[in-house]
Amino acid sequence: MNKEHDKSKRIYKAVGITAISIAVFIMIFSIISMKEKKPVDDKQFSGYDRPDETITVDSNGINEAAPDDINETDMEDIIEEPNLEDFFIIKEYFKDYIFEVSYDDSLDYFDRIYNVHGSYDLDGDGKEDIINAVLKPRDDSSYIEVNGLEVSIYPDHPTGEIFIIDMDSRDNYLEVAVFDDGPSGDPIYMFFRYDGKELYSVGSIDEFAYMDGQGKFISIFDLSKYFEPKFYFSWKEHKDGEFASYSHDVEQYIGRYFILNGNGYFVSLEESPDDYYKYVTWDYETIRDFKDVNIRLLDIYGSSSYYVELPNGERGLLYFWTGD
Repeated sequence: MNKEHDKSKRIYKAVGITAISIAVFIMIFSIISMKEKKPVDDKQFSGYDRPDETITVDSNGINEAAPDDINETDMEDIIEEPNLEDFFIIKEYFKDYIFEVSYDDSLDYFDRIYNVHGSYDLDGDGKEDIINAVLKPRDDSSYIEVNGLEVSIYPDHPTGEIFIIDMDSRDNYLEVAVFDDGPSGDPIYMFFRYDGKELYSVGSIDEFAYMDGQGKFISIFDLSKYFEPKFYFSWKEHKDGEFASYSHDVEQYIGRYFILNGNGYFVSLEESPDDYYKYVTWDYETIRDFKDVNIRLLDIYGSSSYYVELPNGERGLLYFWTGD
């Protein structure tokens, strides 16, 4: 009798250990699965209704679809990153100063050579610095010069426009911004700093970029420019005489609602594709005009391509033309 009893105890103990092992395995598998990035489906956000016409906006300018989807660590990261409310177009940071510009107007517009002269205190020592530039289209003999220090540049389509700009109000320097209309209607500003000893390039960015006046820049190509509220994919920061680039976590916006305005391409798809680009077509028939349309982001491929859900429940690939 005792032998049978002991045998039963050993069997129950073995079964118990096996059950616990299975439970632990399932728990670990579940945790790993939760960490995998998946397109949003109805089950993930089934507890959140579509927002009313009045959208609630959080401190980062984004309407919240899930109030508990960001933990304290995520919030700390977001707070350390740029706030779009602090950014304005680059022209807002130009100083009220006009350079002297001369050129031979008998030449074709795209062949003109511009001679630029001016003076401004760039290094904060209280003395004006002499600024000269010769800008030739697609010619590496072009240059900018400050107090006799020269840096070669290669503009594609210069217009003779040069500006004084304060890239970072926290330091004592002002920079020179040289405008270049670009190779194919892709205008940029090239920035140069004179620190009292050296003149050097500190990078370039597109004409329609935004800046905060404290060294941070966001390119128009890194903005969700057709959405309200807007969000950004990356930013540049001027550090130690050059631009450093940083990525912004945009996955936090998946599942949230945005107001869409503008013309875009839309291809109806029931599921988010693994390779979205094979569905991209530039046919006129796929263009839709969106005006104050309340969409829900289900997946993000880049600043100009998304997988979305429209108010009528239709899902598909939304993308925009960003070329010339």
